[in-house]
Amino acid sequence: MLVSLNLLKELIIGFDKIALKQIINQFVLYGIEVKNVYKLSDATNLIVGQIIECTKIPDTHLNMCQINLGDEIGVKQIVCGAPKVKKDLKVIVALPGAKIIGKTIQSSIIRGVESYGMCCALLEICCWDKSFDDDKIYELSDQFKEGENKIIQLLGFDDVIFRY
Repeated sequence: MLVSLNLLKELIIGFDKIALKQIINQFVLYGIEVKNVYKLSDATNLIVGQIIECTKIPDTHLNMCQINLGDEIGVKQIVCGAPKVKKDLKVIVALPGAKIIGKTIQSSIIRGVESYGMCCALLEICCWDKSFDDDKIYELSDQFKEGENKIIQLLGFDDVIFRY
């Protein structure tokens, strides 16, 4: 069984003031063996971007995308190999220095084209659920605004899961 810490905090008054280790100890005290405890996401330095231009890189499966990352950062170029990448798509972008699935994202040159970061699939930012389609970038709805950097919280991935 899986139980969300955020759900427990919502259902039980004062639960948000109890330390994680104390919660685990209480479960054990009542005979509930906690097998695993894990964060839904450890991803950092993510931002919402909107693709404003998408051009195929000849002789590859890759696309060169111009992505609006909001007023603070502006428009940046990112090379993306996802099959459904297209103009006007809102995506999750891992900026240089971002940590996702055990690696650090950096600006790089891919097939001779400069790339400032990476467009992300859900599996890359929330590795607890293998049912996510790992080869597809995630399309964000219009409620997300370019430059928004609290994506983990907005998607509900700022949670801890207990497995019994």
